[in-house]
Amino acid sequence: MSKRIDREGPYHRAILRHLHMRLPGAVIHHSPNEFPGKGDTIARAIAKAKKNGMVVGFPDLIVFWRGQVALIEVKAPGGKLSASQVVVSEQFASNGFSVHVITDPAEATAIADDMHRAASDWQPIGEVAGRIVRNSIQKPEAAE
Repeated sequence: MSKRIDREGPYHRAILRHLHMRLPGAVIHHSPNEFPGKGDTIARAIAKAKKNGMVVGFPDLIVFWRGQVALIEVKAPGGKLSASQVVVSEQFASNGFSVHVITDPAEATAIADDMHRAASDWQPIGEVAGRIVRNSIQKPEAAE
């Protein structure tokens, strides 16, 4: 049996590095939906992960920065979304979020630029454990 070639991995890591450079202080999380092993071992691991909330087709990266969220699915050039990724992307869209499908770091620039533009109203709202907590937009208090 031949070893599986990781075509997406190098793009994924390059995009991740690019986002960290362009969005200092961002929290960027990778939700792994792949498991090592085979047969019963992998079937048990997948079943356990699903019971604990794993969503098959969830985007590769979720970026939190200055009150904003970006969902990113990384594909190697020529890669296509799986059926479960299409379903999850549609679920996100019905909740007002878009999933960005990108293949190289240059495409991450547009996402970072959009987040920079939207962060212009980002203001501190307080401190937690000595650290400033920020919100994307301060809403005016309701008139009495």
